[in-house]
Parts: sequence; C-alpha cells; structure tokens
Amino acid sequence: MTADLLSAGSNPTGTTALSHPLPCPVYFVSHRYQNHAGPSGYDRFADYLGESVTAPRWLDHLGRSVLRPMTKLVEWYNGSFEYSRHDCLREIATRLHMSGRQDAIYHFLYAEKSLRYLGPMNRRGGLRIIGSFHHCAFKYPTYFRSTEHFRAIEHAVVVSRIQIEHMESIVGPGKVSFVPYAVDASYFVPGERVSNRPLRCTCVGQHLRDFENLPAIIKTLLSAERDLEFYVVGAPSKVRQSVEFDRVVWKQGISDAEYLDLLQQTDVLVLPLIDSTSVTTVNEALGCGVPIVTNRGGVSDYLNDACSIELTTGDVAGMVDATLALLRDDRRRNTMGLAARQQGLELDWSRSAAKMADVYRQVYDGMPRSESRGH
Repeated sequence: MTADLLSAGSNPTGTTALSHPLPCPVYFVSHRYQNHAGPSGYDRFADYLGESVTAPRWLDHLGRSVLRPMTKLVEWYNGSFEYSRHDCLREIATRLHMSGRQDAIYHFLYAEKSLRYLGPMNRRGGLRIIGSFHHCAFKYPTYFRSTEHFRAIEHAVVVSRIQIEHMESIVGPGKVSFVPYAVDASYFVPGERVSNRPLRCTCVGQHLRDFENLPAIIKTLLSAERDLEFYVVGAPSKVRQSVEFDRVVWKQGISDAEYLDLLQQTDVLVLPLIDSTSVTTVNEALGCGVPIVTNRGGVSDYLNDACSIELTTGDVAGMVDATLALLRDDRRRNTMGLAARQQGLELDWSRSAAKMADVYRQVYDGMPRSESRGH
C-alpha cells in the first residue's frame, strides 16, 4: 500500500474509531467542506470504515502547474455545477490507486460533486464503484447537463428516503440504499446552561434555508418574547441587512469550540427550510439535546414528534407559534431536549457505519470476483 497515496481517516475527536467487519477493502473518495466543524462532515465514514484516497505529492504539484490548464478545461467541459479541477485531480489519483487492485469497493462520498469519469471502471478486476448522493431531486437540472455518467456505478447511497425514487430512475431499481447521515454524539453533547441568560433561538447554515421568510419569523418572535435573543450563524452576508433587529446576534466563521457552546446554550433550533435531504446542523443540535422547529422534507427521516415540531414549508405563523409555545413551557422544552439527545444517540456514527457496512456486504455478495482470486 503506497504510503503517500493512502491515508487512514483521521478522527478529530481524538477517540478510537470503531471498526466493522468488511467483506473486502473499501476506499473512500472524499471531500471536506470548510463550513463543517472538525468532528462533522460526511467524510467521517473514513474514521470507521476503510481508508481515504489522497493524491500523491507529485500529482498535486503537477495539478498546480503542468496539469492545471487541462484540469481547468475538464472542469469547464464536464457540465456539472460543483465539479472542479480539484475533483478532476482526485479522480486521476483514484484511477492511479485502482491500478493493480482487485476485489475492492471505491466509495465516492460526494458523488454528485466528485464522480464524473470513473464510472466505466466499475466491475473491472472485481472493483465496485458506489456513490453517496446528497442533493434534492429538483436541484439536478441546475447542477447537471446530464446524469448519464452515474448509470455505470454499482450502487447509490442516499441520505434521505425522499431521494430513493429519483436515484432509482438514474441508477436502476433496487440499486439504492438509505443510510442516515450521522453525528458524533460523543462530541456534540448537552452542556451546562449559563444561568440567568435570555432565552435563545438559533438558525444555522445557508443551504436550502428559507431566508425569504426568516426575517419575518425573527421579527415576530422578538416582538412577542422580550426575553429572547436570536442567533443567526453562517448565513450569507446579504441576509444580514434583513435581520438586523435588536437582540439578533450575527455569527460568521466561528471556531469549533464556539459553535459547540452556541448549540449547547440554544433553547430551540429554529430552521426554516425550502427543502431538505439531510441537515448537518439538525444532527448536531440533536446531539446537544436541542428541540427543533423546522419544515418537513428529507430531514423528517431524522426527527420525530418527541424531539421536534415540523411544519409545512413557508408556514411562518406556524413556525412562530410552535417556537413560542416551546419557549414558554420549560417542562415541555426540557422533555423534548431529552428526546432530542436520545435521537442524537440513535444517529451516532457507529450506528451509521454499521449500516454502511451492510451495504458493502450487499454489493460484495452480488459481484463476480476477479479470476486471479480464484473465483
């Protein structure tokens, strides 16, 4: 195993990653989004299963020099919204890594972003290519000129059940599995609440957030509840002007420690959404024992009535009423907080890793082995 090409997944929490029996070697093709906290991110699967493919130094150097014009051209030509020259280099590194290997699974953790040209490698030498998909179906016409390149993969993993029908229309019936996105429930834990502080609601993130209705929600909540602060974290800067009310705290680029403390001091996560599959912030808030008020969608796979209140998209009045009811009922809010923590434990990485290992066994059991292995 080439040392400069492969690196084991790192565990940001400093805990020992759990292992699960695997039918064959599993290699991850991953990506790290900067907005994720250290213990967050879908790439955490590498801490529990397999290893991550990384580009050797010489390829990285060529990507910054000789290969830069070519990879920029590929980026422009391929027709995917997120695919970049860095993804092109990642695919080149993965193709090099595949050379000489047999009977293994390559898992593109962000297939929509990172997988474009390696689909035809599926089933060569007993290799299997699978991909995880994160986007809502309505985004695909915007993100892709074509999804034909996904048809060659062996299996698709989705992060919410609402994606299954759409993904089966692309990769084929019976070739899609739902495995929940997870949370590090040993890091995102309830904290000791600061005494004598105002009540706090928090909205985190920007992807598919309903920023059109957020100002009205915040304004109405602050008018109705004088002992309330509303934190807005990670929203686009253009949103700031529309939510600049008294008792609104705007946060951007905060540290992991500050983010954890912010969630631990939150009384209700108020998250208006246009649509959703999985939502990282929801999982993290659950781990911290925070009740959630949000809109129905793919995120419903991660919630239940005991820990959350879900409303129809665009229901501003319903979201305000639900939030005020929780803020004004300490007993109910605390009970829902305990249920939220229990739900967070159900979504811990160890559980999702075990479910993903089941998918790998399913894929492996259905794949012909390479002749060199005597099968």
